[in-house]
Amino acid sequence: SVESPHYQRVHYCELLVRDFLMRVRSKRFPPIEKDLQAMVAHCGSLFLDPDALMEVLHELVVLEMVHSNPEFSPGATLQALTKVPADWR
Repeated sequence: SVESPHYQRVHYCELLVRDFLMRVRSKRFPPIEKDLQAMVAHCGSLFLDPDALMEVLHELVVLEMVHSNPEFSPGATLQALTKVPADWR
């Protein structure tokens, strides 16, 4: 069961990412950035890689901003939004 502490301990990062991805589209919760900034502040004591955490924070904040835009197209992806344009020379 997902409520099992043994399951949560092993799959904690995956559960956090799933929770944040569900929150991206919802406007009922506070911004994800606030929660992740707290994790960044304590990443040393949590044994987390600060560079990887900052990259995840950036991508989730961008997704949250895109989904909060009223002109957002559901077909747009993070990769399409952040990809460097091709040079057609």
